[in-house]
Amino acid sequence: FESQHSGNIAGVDEAGRGPWAGPVVAAAAILDTTNIPSGLNDSKKLNAARREKLFPLILEAAQTGVAKRI
Repeated sequence: FESQHSGNIAGVDEAGRGPWAGPVVAAAAILDTTNIPSGLNDSKKLNAARREKLFPLILEAAQTGVAKRI
């Protein structure tokens, strides 16, 4: 996908019940393709401990944005 498009591509996800039913958090990340943290994969394929270890590495290596609605 990346090779077919120019510019940055952001990965986006959300968690929560949605703005109509309760709190929701959405986040986006644009990874530097030359500096992807080792072991980064689909978050649902990673255990909680591995996600926690990757979190600061992702913040270092990516442009990120997080939004929360309560």
